[in-house]
Amino acid sequence: MIKRYIVIFVLFISMTTVAQRYTSATLFQKDGTTVTNRVFVNYDKEIFEFKKGSLRFDQVEKFQIKDRVYERMSLNQQGFFAHELQSGNASLFDLSGNRYLVRSKRGVLKIIELEKDHSKNIGVLSLLLSNCNELRDYLWQLEEIKEENLIAAVEQYNSCNYENFIATPGEIKRIKANKSEDLSVYLGLGYGFNAIRFDDDDESENMPSVQFQAGILGFPNTSIDGNNKLAISLELVASFGSKTDFQNTFLKRDIKINSFRILAGTDYYILRNKKVNPFIGINGGLAIDTYKGIITRAILDEPVAPLEDLKETRVNAIYGFKVGTTFALPSENELSFSINYFPEREKVVQEGLNRDLSVFNSFITLNVNYFF
Repeated sequence: MIKRYIVIFVLFISMTTVAQRYTSATLFQKDGTTVTNRVFVNYDKEIFEFKKGSLRFDQVEKFQIKDRVYERMSLNQQGFFAHELQSGNASLFDLSGNRYLVRSKRGVLKIIELEKDHSKNIGVLSLLLSNCNELRDYLWQLEEIKEENLIAAVEQYNSCNYENFIATPGEIKRIKANKSEDLSVYLGLGYGFNAIRFDDDDESENMPSVQFQAGILGFPNTSIDGNNKLAISLELVASFGSKTDFQNTFLKRDIKINSFRILAGTDYYILRNKKVNPFIGINGGLAIDTYKGIITRAILDEPVAPLEDLKETRVNAIYGFKVGTTFALPSENELSFSINYFPEREKVVQEGLNRDLSVFNSFITLNVNYFF
């Protein structure tokens, strides 16, 4: 039963989509006859498609949709059925079906399809009408292009004081923004809360740390849901723990942990290119941890555990999660605040005759980064 409903739903959507391509029109043929039907003007195949049958372009003199007459015309040896909307140094023609033709002052022709990529259409118009500098800023401010926007743009172009191309303040700002979007370098500081416990006790104790980080953040040419973007990062972190005399074990544990981390990650930005840009992310890599201090180890048949100097370095794989927000600054750079969490992992710091020294460590860091 469910499969039947799914099939019916898919068929309904398909029929609706096909029906939307067709519109009521009257075609005036070269032999003097007329045809009134629902028509799809297929410029790729140069035919008028009906639900049953078709007519070639060369069989039709003109056609009419509502109050607009689309006449056969040739521009630069290309054939079109067009209804003129604006004329002058630049001309605008309606080709029907949300397709428009723009002819520049230099005679260059470009077809604009309103249902296609918005940014691409803006770019095409900006290049086509590039010798009207103030017009380009108007175009880039449009959130979507409609017929009235095309008419207004061509009207403005035809009344423009033409001049050589000069980048406008808005374009300069966008160039800088796009450049920084490709790749950013950042420096930062962080404060860490390290939850440490040893294999001989279940309780954890905090070892505070400070860290310095530097990295690069890049945005591949990928966009999700409009302004949401994925970024890839590579980061170097140097973390310095404060020496801590741990009270959560009956054995002596007076140590500090310094760490050098190499992390690669990916961030998901929400509402990217706004003043406030929240994000979530994951990262992972290698941690080179150095343990220094004084410890005692329980040794069989020894009434008093001797003190030992601890100086060990271990390399471990780590992974973590982060959440944060970046803020756009007046200087067009950015400042970010984030919280990183790295789950608990076990590290065998020192091997002994009777018992290994293991450390269980999870940590949270609060970070501030400045993006150049």
